[in-house]
Formats: sequence, C-alpha cells, structure tokens
Amino acid sequence: MHRKIAAFISVCLLTSSAAAQELSDMPRMASTSLCGDSYVLALAEDNQIAALSWQSRGPLSLASEAQKALPQAWDEAERLIALSPDIVIFGPGEGYETQSVLEAAGIKILRLDWGEDEAALINNLAKFDRVFMPAGQREYPPNRPSILYLSRSGGSAGGGTYIDTLIKRIGGQNIWAEHGDRKGWFTPDAEQLAMVNPDFIITAYMSDGFESAQAKAVTGGVHRRLLKTTPSVEVPGKYLSCMSPAFYKAVEIARDGFDAWRDAQ
Repeated sequence: MHRKIAAFISVCLLTSSAAAQELSDMPRMASTSLCGDSYVLALAEDNQIAALSWQSRGPLSLASEAQKALPQAWDEAERLIALSPDIVIFGPGEGYETQSVLEAAGIKILRLDWGEDEAALINNLAKFDRVFMPAGQREYPPNRPSILYLSRSGGSAGGGTYIDTLIKRIGGQNIWAEHGDRKGWFTPDAEQLAMVNPDFIITAYMSDGFESAQAKAVTGGVHRRLLKTTPSVEVPGKYLSCMSPAFYKAVEIARDGFDAWRDAQ
C-alpha cells in the first residue's frame, strides 16, 4: 500500500517561505535509522535519496536491491556532511550532538518522534509537509475475534503499542485485553501463554532472516502448540520496525490473512 509522492516539498520545521522554496526543488535526503528509511522510501523519489541508514542492507530493510546499493549513513557529522544531503532524517532520539554541526554546514534536520499509534505516524508525516491519510476505516461487527501477536523471540504486545493499533484496524481484539489488560511490549512466559486461547495469531520475524538471542516461538513447546493449532498470518518484520508508513503494508498483509480466515468460518 506504499505510494510514491511525486513532489517532496518542504519540511514543516522550516519557518520561512524562502527556505521552503529552496528545499522544494527535489531536496536530497539521508536517513540514519531503519525507521527513517521507512519514511524516506515511502515519500521520496529515488533521485532524492542521498543515503539510507547503516541498517538498509539488512533483513528488516524495506529497500529494493537497487536501493540497497545506495550509500549508508549514521549519526556522525563527518559522514553526513560528506554525503552532502539537503536534509538529514534522524530517528527518534538521534542527532542531538551532531545537529549544530550539520546546521552550520547548511544541512537541515528532521527528527522523527517515537510513537505507538497512528497519531504519532501522522505527526511525523506532517513534518514532511505531507499528511498521508490512510484509506477509510472499515466497519466491523461488534464481536471481534481475539488476536495474539507473537514474535520469533516469543515477545508479544499489549495495549498502547502499534501492534495493538494494527489488531484493532483489521477488526480484531488484542487477546491481552482479556487477560489482565496488559500494556506495552513484553514476553509472556509459557504459563501465561497456556492460559490464552486466541482465535487468530499474527507472527513476525519468523522467516525473514532476522535472528535474536532467543527464538522461543520456534523452540518453546507452548508456542509451537499455539502456532500449530491456531490460524495465523506472518507479517514480515521489515514492516514492523517502528510506526512508519510501512504500518499500512503490515495492516494490508495482516488483514488479508485475517479476512481469509474469517471468510472460511
């Protein structure tokens, strides 16, 4: 569901119309984080991308094979100045030590804010002076099937996370709302998982080459039982690295799998 935007105008952090006009003529961007890459790849034309992040060639990258050949950037002033972008896209929490050096060199800064809901996504997109509005909300019946999110490491997501937002958007109910109303990101133990009975499971990072120190969803007996006995859909981890425009592709994949299961009922 990614859409290339034909003209990338100015960033909203530029207050003067003269500066906005200066950057409206195809500014070149460098991203320093995987999250920043998601925005740049969704909003910019290829000839506007001076560099993607140091993670852009990894298994969670959204970059095409051609885009993976682009230069890589990280939060280091010397490296970023050498790339000569018009704008540097910093991920949440990045760029505070390098910002003044870059601005002295005439490079503009856009820093993404971390967020777990669509309001945060829209806020970040507004920084590009473009608000990408998703397709209209679908209407769902009041009785929503319960959905469990499970990553390769055995992690899950409660309320207040972008996974919870995804579950609600496709018409489901987060299973953890029924079990203690859990919030945030956490790793349920085997006993907790044995007590839940989801109608559907959304998995991530299972088969896209991303490894973690743990792989409980692969090795854990309770995890394997759940995945064997419960309908599921896998969403590639590259669409779930943060709340970015890639969220809508994750929604599309999850919805297709979820709707196919519901249609079969």
